[in-house]
Amino acid sequence: MSKSSEYRIWAKIKERCNDHNCAQFKDYGGQGIKMCKAWERSFETFFKDMGPRPSKGHSIDRLKNHKGYHPKNCRWATDLEQANNKRNNHYIKYKGKTLSLADWMRELGLVYAVVSYRLSQGWSFEE
Repeated sequence: MSKSSEYRIWAKIKERCNDHNCAQFKDYGGQGIKMCKAWERSFETFFKDMGPRPSKGHSIDRLKNHKGYHPKNCRWATDLEQANNKRNNHYIKYKGKTLSLADWMRELGLVYAVVSYRLSQGWSFEE
């Protein structure tokens, strides 16, 4: 499977977690993000745990961004799921429900840039 997308993804994880010369190392290995030893030693174990990539629109995602790559912290995710799992997301509780600002904009049919600007100017979400 060395030509598969799953293999390339596995190799890139190893690189950004371990290779000090990798441009992304500072954001991964440099921040203490590691790949579990079982996955680091074996692509076969990684593939057994993760399964096939559901589609070209899916990539590897860590559920808890401050934790490393291991079976209980990783999933195949779409770009939208990845975007909703970023450290810099702005979460808002409104009507008893907590969503990212982007999710609220999709749900309410509002323009993200307008609401984001107004919030930065001190408006409440309700306003």
